[in-house]
Amino acid sequence: MTTRGSNPPGLAWRALVVIADEHSWPEGASGTLGRVVVRAKSRPAPHRVAEKHLEFLYRKPERIRWLDATLKPDGTGMVGQAAHLLSESSAPAAAARLAGDLAQAEDSTEGLNTALSAFQQWRTEVNAVFKETSPADRALLIATLFLSGSEAIAIQDASRLLLGRGPQNDVEAILTGPDLSTRLRAVGAEVAGRHATFDHNPATPRLC
Repeated sequence: MTTRGSNPPGLAWRALVVIADEHSWPEGASGTLGRVVVRAKSRPAPHRVAEKHLEFLYRKPERIRWLDATLKPDGTGMVGQAAHLLSESSAPAAAARLAGDLAQAEDSTEGLNTALSAFQQWRTEVNAVFKETSPADRALLIATLFLSGSEAIAIQDASRLLLGRGPQNDVEAILTGPDLSTRLRAVGAEVAGRHATFDHNPATPRLC
């Protein structure tokens, strides 16, 4: 997004704000891209991202109540009916998509339920992965969904079984292809150490 600042008459400036993580920002590709004025060191709070989208992008601040993450007095969950769909590790893109679904919904119980159902089906991410990746990575997505939290190597072996192949033992293929962590992140998984998970996206279990 761009923003215009206030300067002396006749002068104006525009700032480009780019939201990306450390794996997708091509800092080494260009000197221009490397000249970042401000760099955030932590991921923005997902609930806050969704709230600000509703307030400023969609002009529907009254729907922020659906994202209220305050715990109910009886401990049965969060006050907002949509708050449970985001966790602290949810990607900003997921928060933005949820805000869009809530903004387009009818302001009723039925409309809210329809929006929550659409978000939980996780169609947008799956369609993007299937459109932009190879069959091997599509199999990797499916294996990661079912084995979320397992070791990355075990997930890769399971994905190859889906394709009727054995474990990857071809050293040349391993050395010349993208590393496993990169492939897992490309299909939306989160990689921590030797394990891969989709726990950061509460919507994904509905896909299974």
